Amino acid sequence: MTRLSNRDYSWCLNSDWTITDYIRVPSWNPGPAGAALTVAGWCKPQKGLTGFSMISKFDYGNNKRSWAVSINGDKLRCIISGNGTTSSWKQYESQNIVADYDWHLLGFTWEFGVLKLYIDGYETTVNKLFDNSFTNLFQSDRDIMIGALLQNNQPRSDFSGMLGPQWISGAVWTPTEWENLYLNGEVPQTNLSAEWLIQEGSGTTINDSAGSGHHGTMAGMQWIENGGPFRLRDGATNRTAATNRTAATHR
Repeated sequence: MTRLSNRDYSWCLNSDWTITDYIRVPSWNPGPAGAALTVAGWCKPQKGLTGFSMISKFDYGNNKRSWAVSINGDKLRCIISGNGTTSSWKQYESQNIVADYDWHLLGFTWEFGVLKLYIDGYETTVNKLFDNSFTNLFQSDRDIMIGALLQNNQPRSDFSGMLGPQWISGAVWTPTEWENLYLNGEVPQTNLSAEWLIQEGSGTTINDSAGSGHHGTMAGMQWIENGGPFRLRDGATNRTAATNRTAATHR
């Protein structure tokens, strides 16, 4: 399904790095027992801040860490835990800066112990800060947070900047699927567990358009019209800058 042809990601949410700004989605664990997972989302992070999360299922106060997609030191950082603690986890960080006042499609795939990070449709080179060996990620019972992660079940490490559509899949997206999502807005449908397009434009309910009923409740953020990653223009000009799509360092 080509999303770009029938949806314009014109709306987005603004978060100002306070613990009152987040979207909270009731807990579930996508994928086959933690063996396969893809998490992706559009964001426009503010530059110069450290440790704020785009989307996560991660409570670091209660040893219920599962996974998190964050911006740390202006770079993409993804964390996966095999047992909910830091004794068995992978923490990878991109070598490229993503907090550059532009929209980026960020995320990861996880498949039987292999973690890959993606920026703007392409797998990116990483620094492996921690790289323990395990094959299944921890099945946390904590809620999924968009724009935050949890400490003792309370929001912390909140995002600063703009947030756009987010996806969770129980399948591992291929490089071609990542590229098609970034360039053409085509969302892979196999085992798509949740899709939050964040196009409601008002209110506090963020709907799961994948049809799985994983709706979220938004607190604190501001709706911004015509500020999303795809604006109210034709599809060809709605994509982010060509230098972000084709740069060899992003592949």
